[in-house]
Amino acid sequence: MNSKDQWIKEIENSLSGLNLVEPNPYLFSKIMNKLEQRTVSVLSKKWLWLSLSAVLVLALLNLLIMLYLTNSFKPINSDLQDLSNHYKLFSTSTLNYN
Repeated sequence: MNSKDQWIKEIENSLSGLNLVEPNPYLFSKIMNKLEQRTVSVLSKKWLWLSLSAVLVLALLNLLIMLYLTNSFKPINSDLQDLSNHYKLFSTSTLNYN
């Protein structure tokens, strides 16, 4: 038997001297007692409507901000046109890259 097989046998036999653990005899009754005592919390309609309205207000505010920001910026082409007009460069609309 080589050293690798001997090492494997030692690992396999390392648990042979251990004793099994006995669970608490009242464990099942403790668990069942906890489950029976558990109360179900119900969200009141007041809090439900309040949270729903808060989410809707935030979504509407987000949408309005996005619409405002997208309309407030000029397109890139108009910026390039303004720059070329300022420096009296060629018109960007007459460029043909073909």
